[in-house]
Amino acid sequence: MHRVRRQAIERKAAASPRLPAGRTRTLVEKACPPLNLQPRFFPADPSLADRCIIALQEARQDPAAFVEQVLTACWQEDRNIADPDILLDLLEHCGQDGAKVMLSAEADEIAAIYDSNTEQAIEFGILGVPAYVFNGEQFWGQDRLELLADALTEINQEAT
Repeated sequence: MHRVRRQAIERKAAASPRLPAGRTRTLVEKACPPLNLQPRFFPADPSLADRCIIALQEARQDPAAFVEQVLTACWQEDRNIADPDILLDLLEHCGQDGAKVMLSAEADEIAAIYDSNTEQAIEFGILGVPAYVFNGEQFWGQDRLELLADALTEINQEAT
């Protein structure tokens, strides 16, 4: 699916009269960076990374940059996302106090949220991450975000 998305973006970028020659490749590479479909450290235990995300959320911090770094580490850089030292590095790369987040991620209250989230995911039949449930429908995978956006747009149009 990644290859299909990349080809669609390449076609759109190439057809744009506003893009100077040579800029198309840069935009496509940024939108669809190459993925390693057989990373060296996969599957890896994501629980500590997941708890770091929860710790960031509980501290009212946006975890998006960290999530992106974790996914990049696994799927592009062949790094072990189960390794606490790597997670510490990724957190600090995102401008977070890595030691503080890691300590918080080990707290019982964060573990309880993690366990509750896991139970909910099982109840919803979540297939993997990323997964989004909207109006009882599951959207699984980054390549399904457009379908989720369509569903949200549809609901907004019905409301107006």
